[in-house]
Amino acid sequence: MTMRTAFPLLGLTAALAGASPASATTFCVPAFTAACPDAAGNVQQADLQTALQANGHDGSADRVVIAPGTFTRPDSLELYSGDDDALEVVGAGRGATYLTSTENANAYVVDLVGHRDLTVRDLTILIPASFPDDLGSGLQASQATFERVDIESRNAGSDGVSMVGGGTFRDGRIYGAAGGSIFTGIDTNGALSGSLEVERTTIDHPAWGLEVDDPEVPVFARRMRIIDPGNFGMRVTYGTFGVLENSVVQTTGTAVAVIAEASTAGTTVATVRHATIVGYGMDVDTPAIRTTVTNSPGAGSVNLVVKDTILAGYETPLWREAPTGPGTGSANVLVSYSLLRFSVYDSGDGSTTLGASSIDATTSNPLFNSLLDPHLKPGSPAIDSGDPQVVSVTAEDYDGNLRPVDGDGDGAARRDMGAFEYQPPAPPPVDQPPAGDPGTSPPSGAPPAPAPGTDPAPDITKPRISGLRLSGLSARRGGFAAMTLSEAATVVLALRPVGRSGALGKAVTLKFTARAGSNRLRIKARRLRARRYRVTVVARDAAGNSSAALARRIIVRR
Repeated sequence: MTMRTAFPLLGLTAALAGASPASATTFCVPAFTAACPDAAGNVQQADLQTALQANGHDGSADRVVIAPGTFTRPDSLELYSGDDDALEVVGAGRGATYLTSTENANAYVVDLVGHRDLTVRDLTILIPASFPDDLGSGLQASQATFERVDIESRNAGSDGVSMVGGGTFRDGRIYGAAGGSIFTGIDTNGALSGSLEVERTTIDHPAWGLEVDDPEVPVFARRMRIIDPGNFGMRVTYGTFGVLENSVVQTTGTAVAVIAEASTAGTTVATVRHATIVGYGMDVDTPAIRTTVTNSPGAGSVNLVVKDTILAGYETPLWREAPTGPGTGSANVLVSYSLLRFSVYDSGDGSTTLGASSIDATTSNPLFNSLLDPHLKPGSPAIDSGDPQVVSVTAEDYDGNLRPVDGDGDGAARRDMGAFEYQPPAPPPVDQPPAGDPGTSPPSGAPPAPAPGTDPAPDITKPRISGLRLSGLSARRGGFAAMTLSEAATVVLALRPVGRSGALGKAVTLKFTARAGSNRLRIKARRLRARRYRVTVVARDAAGNSSAALARRIIVRR
């Protein structure tokens, strides 16, 4: 394992000398721009390091706005550890604002460990070729938030991100370029306690993808893609807790997508839920998921849950091993509502349980678009085959589509297996002939016209809702409900606030007049508050027939 030395959390240099302003300041680096104009509260600052370390202890939140360009330090870009004011750092965009270094020793390009409430957005951290091979890292930070931040390595074998005490890293990409590569994409440091959330992030061709190895920092990885790791995609070890959800891992050769391991005291707990794990060109003995208790005195147990997941391209997708007898823990694997070959290596204390709700891929092809594009095709056995119980934390798939969707057209929405919820196409419009046209006949399957002088047959056909999506929902802007109806109807949306223990209050009921075919219904902002809701949707036609109710769990942001 490549070792990195974390910079100390305390004891860095004291704050900049001189008086600090008593109000919030925006620093424009290196000069005023359209994004950071010469206006009240804005200060031009040529040096990025100076801007980051200014006013960190005056009781006001500050902002640093960085123009397009490359900003280079001879060593690490740092914060003062004693500063405790909130700080927001905003670049001009990934691929527009670059932060880099000319250091030629084992170092971080950006070291933002400190006590500030820190948010960084819209820039690229560039690991230089000058770092020693297999040493150096792009970023170290403590309990900070990073959004739309890429890590590009032009050094062979540098690490990407080290998160001290957790934080948030979302909408980023970690990759090598110009001959560079990534050793560990993201790892944790338990010098502080706190959870790490990794969302909508791609780690491209790392040796190690996501390393979860600190009991003080549980990791929740959602809507990730880990492409062709050299050794493993995600490893959960040393008595830690890790979740991989709505994510895609693609492996080749001898790489293992997920490892759950115990080699020290304590119980390692890992969950793989709604993942699509694909191997191509695999070594015949390499599993998708390996669960191991090492033969080390005092080693604890491993408990792994695999649910609503597809494992494709592996001869033996599950590998479970542990010592037999006292002195070490057991390895336990529980698989449910998943599609995989029922071929398991099973050894030592513990067990592997394949639930009856799972599907054997030996005879059931998952029907991907391709191994490189594992979206589900129509007719896939994974469609509407996941856990029928609604789980709020998996309300969106990898693409951001809401779950569940009625993918097989049976009138009941049920979640799919894997990272992608199949989105059925809208039904084609039915062309109706002009009234009284003598040269036309009723469409195939239509009820016969009533005989003259008789009453028409009553309409007993229930409307059907498909392709339901709730998108862009926020308390400030409102949002939209999109769906396809089999006939014109009144659509009723009931939004009931919910908490972890159930309903919290009265539902908000909204009614819309909708047409047959595709509809996009506007939900006004004044009807929503920032909270969790359970949404029930029903369509009622002019004859009073009601559709099957569809339910969703959503989160309305501010």
